[in-house]
Amino acid sequence: MRNPLRTEAEAFRFLIVAIAGATIIVACSYLNEWLGVAAAVLVIGGILWWLWHPPTAAPPSPAQPQGPRPAQEPRRRILLVAPPLTSSAGAVEALRPGIAGREAEVLVVVPTLGSPAGSSTGSVEERREDALRTAEALASALRAAGLEARGAAGGDEPLLAAENALREFRADEVVLAGDEQLLAAARERLAVPVSPLL
Repeated sequence: MRNPLRTEAEAFRFLIVAIAGATIIVACSYLNEWLGVAAAVLVIGGILWWLWHPPTAAPPSPAQPQGPRPAQEPRRRILLVAPPLTSSAGAVEALRPGIAGREAEVLVVVPTLGSPAGSSTGSVEERREDALRTAEALASALRAAGLEARGAAGGDEPLLAAENALREFRADEVVLAGDEQLLAAARERLAVPVSPLL
């Protein structure tokens, strides 16, 4: 049996029904005593039927099937440490296998002493400017290939340049140009995977 006082809305509805029923009974009794009795039976029966038969809730609409969402690969962050004469095409080809089908952010660092002006006569500022020009040229080639890339001049030698860059750029991988001895030293000193720049 329904409780008509369960909510304020149902209590108000029950009150309206009771007042309307009482008004019908009084009006019918005023016309005829037996008509009033019949009206009372009908009104009370109707109220009892309403209390015993709560309205059926509409069935919930079936949920639309949702297919699995495609998993998105996380953006890969790569630190590229390259000497000044590194081929732009070679840098792009070296990075392509590790980022196939994924978004990637690349920081290109060129060590200062690796620049063409890195002789005993070149000033520190000149060497830094040359390294920065090389880094920007490589970064521009990577951007043209669809990667997010920027260039920067690094420390005096490749491992120092990589260590300094990793303090600011949290890379997932370091791609390093150098011989096996340099790569072995980098794998010992750096806390991220190191790959050769071929």
